[in-house]
Amino acid sequence: MNEITKAIETRNRIFEQKLTAIRDFMFNSEVVPMYTNFQRMFPKKVSDFSVDKTSVYDLGCTADTTMQFIEQTVAKSVTLVDINTSDNVQNKCWENWEWQA
Repeated sequence: MNEITKAIETRNRIFEQKLTAIRDFMFNSEVVPMYTNFQRMFPKKVSDFSVDKTSVYDLGCTADTTMQFIEQTVAKSVTLVDINTSDNVQNKCWENWEWQA
C-alpha cells in the first residue's frame, strides 16, 4: 500500500469516527428537518409490505435507530439485516441495540 492510499484511508477513518459521534445528535434533534417524522412513518410502511419469514435490509444503517422502530412493527419471523461498511458505525449500532436489550 502506498503513502497516498494510507493517507486516504486514515482520513476516511477519522471522518467516519467524527460522523459516528455526532450522527445521533443530528438525527434526534431535528437538525435534519422532519427526520423524527420519517422515523415514525417509515416503519409503518415497512410493516405494511413485509412478509413473514423474509428479510428487511437497511443499507447504510447509521446508528440503527430506524431499524429499532421497524423491529417494533414487523412480525417476529421477519429477519432484520443492517449493512454498513464503516466499522465505527457498526460498533455504534451494536451499542444502541445492547442499550435497548
